[in-house]
Amino acid sequence: MVKTPVEFKNQLLNLQQSHTLGIAAVALFLDPEVPPILERLDDHVRFGTHPLRGREIATALRTEGGPKQMMDQFMSLLSRALIKEGYDYIKTYCEETRQLPKLRSQPWYNFSRIVRNAVTHNGRVKFENWVRPLLPISWGSFVLDVEHDGIPIEQVITGHLDILNLVAEMYIFAEEELLSERFLRA
Repeated sequence: MVKTPVEFKNQLLNLQQSHTLGIAAVALFLDPEVPPILERLDDHVRFGTHPLRGREIATALRTEGGPKQMMDQFMSLLSRALIKEGYDYIKTYCEETRQLPKLRSQPWYNFSRIVRNAVTHNGRVKFENWVRPLLPISWGSFVLDVEHDGIPIEQVITGHLDILNLVAEMYIFAEEELLSERFLRA
């Protein structure tokens, strides 16, 4: 079913807000007052039949190196969700509204497609047959070429900020090319 521009915009906004909430959670978990709260939740919060293991999280937060490791993993989760969902929402909307050529013409498109596929599948760059004739593929200061096939995506795009910048370009495209009044009338 074709999404209306408002539904599409709301999808992107909800994803952005969820990401922001995740970033706020990172700051919250680093507060020293949080572990005792997490410990008290063990007996009260369940996900179906699975209890929240607040004591385990609290212990890890108090362990040397534990907070950094946990936050790095959580930031990685946020990055994966942001690139995958953002890419998929935009691509689906473009398919439904017959705007795929506009999407495919974006300078970030092929790079984001490879990053999205890597984070969605096994975390490694994989060049499908469609990619090879396009190599090297670049975005900003990042370049993907033959020698990157099979390497972990974190060796190519190394930080959460890089993912945020890539997604920001995708969102700007959505707002300016897909959702702006002049393009909606065209």
